[in-house]
Amino acid sequence: MRRYDDDPSYDQDGWDENDVYSEEYGDYAYDDSGDYDDDDLDEELHSEHNFRIAMNVFDLISMLVGLGVILVLAALLFGLFNWVQRDISQSLSVITAPFR
Repeated sequence: MRRYDDDPSYDQDGWDENDVYSEEYGDYAYDDSGDYDDDDLDEELHSEHNFRIAMNVFDLISMLVGLGVILVLAALLFGLFNWVQRDISQSLSVITAPFR
């Protein structure tokens, strides 16, 4: 197994001195060509900010819709309990009527 510590041609930044540094995969971290200026960065941050606002609005709308669905289901459940209570009392009155 090759150890880089023992290799005198190994450079500390991870590049071997015999490696070819391809222009196709250039070092973009140190690229100071000026292709990306502050206006582009401001525009990107502005669009990201708008996207985050839109996502928060959609989150609020979906939360309100979910709350509405929960309230409708709760109303249906209470209506069902009331219906069952009235049905049981009416059924018991019909059954117990001959014994009065």
